[in-house]
Amino acid sequence: MPIEAKKIPPKKERLYRELQDGHTYDELPEWARGGMKRYVEKSIPTGSGLRAVLEGDLHGVMALWSHPWDQARDVYNWCRWALPGGASGSKEKVAAWIAARKEFDDGDN
Repeated sequence: MPIEAKKIPPKKERLYRELQDGHTYDELPEWARGGMKRYVEKSIPTGSGLRAVLEGDLHGVMALWSHPWDQARDVYNWCRWALPGGASGSKEKVAAWIAARKEFDDGDN
């Protein structure tokens, strides 16, 4: 059953396309930086392991994670504190974040 994405108003969607104060992509393991930057700034879906972390899906992380386990914890904590509130935490939030790209694409992909 597909998850329906909620519509995000254009002003709000564009306003929160940045990391929370003081956080950088350099805090992530090197392999995760590009995918997470594309996800946050352009709503481009990540790989399945990162997506499981974004969605808070522990079973998915255990099944799909192909990196050292301590990095899963580090990426989860980074997502919790660095990402805008609507970008992670559930399948619905992640689906809405990705769907926003299709609705409000400004052509700078």
